[in-house]
Amino acid sequence: MTRSVRETFFRAFHASHPAVTSRAFGGGRSEIAGAGHVLDLACGDGFPLDLLAAAGHQAVGVDVSSTDLALAR
Repeated sequence: MTRSVRETFFRAFHASHPAVTSRAFGGGRSEIAGAGHVLDLACGDGFPLDLLAAAGHQAVGVDVSSTDLALAR
């Protein structure tokens, strides 16, 4: 399977910028009403997953970056 130009770019970007999600969104705050199940597509290093879990949600993250997934674990 051939990677698209976009996928190649995003993989290279996240490989060279690990934890970019935390740096970009670390100062923000969001709320999801009521506890529930959340699927975070493109979860990056998992920063939003920690916030969701702390709020009582069951959260699962998916990302194409193996570097960020390792950080999320």
